[in-house]
Amino acid sequence: MTKTTRRRAVCAALIIAVLRRTSGAAAMESGEPTAVVRVDHEAAVSASELQVAEGRAAEVFRRIGTRVTWVDEETAIREEILAPYTVVVMVGRPWHDDGGRARLVDNALGLAAPAAHRAHVYYDRVVAMQGGSRRSIGSILGDVIAHELGHLLLPPPSHSFTGIMRPNVSFDWPIETFTEAEARQIRSQLRQAP
Repeated sequence: MTKTTRRRAVCAALIIAVLRRTSGAAAMESGEPTAVVRVDHEAAVSASELQVAEGRAAEVFRRIGTRVTWVDEETAIREEILAPYTVVVMVGRPWHDDGGRARLVDNALGLAAPAAHRAHVYYDRVVAMQGGSRRSIGSILGDVIAHELGHLLLPPPSHSFTGIMRPNVSFDWPIETFTEAEARQIRSQLRQAP
């Protein structure tokens, strides 16, 4: 067995162990595709806001017949869980282009790096965006997390004209989800994941 194969087997065993300890056990038994997502937060997100956000994002995925199992950073480190996807909730910072010049995508609430299976969600921008809305910060944060996870699970280009993958946030109360074509791609991607 190669080192890579052994690492994948260990990762799969750890994910199965996590899923069995959480509500993901029912998903595994039913064969429902499940995304295991590690959530790191470097911003001052309250536990209640994060709980609302995770619940809202999970509902977006539940509506297409998939589940999300969340693993917090501390648990992932302590139990050595290698989650296939990571979302970092952070304060928006400039990124640097190849010339070392700082650039900031002012209107982006998040950015995804599909090759790294990692997305960044900018909490301070979500808070600023929420200012004129009746929606809670947690519900908007949940939509942004679901959107960025969509980027990790869908092939590019992954924006669409409707649903959660639109390039702008909706301030309507109804939960948006993925289009049927996107849903098929996500279910297929999750079924193929090791």
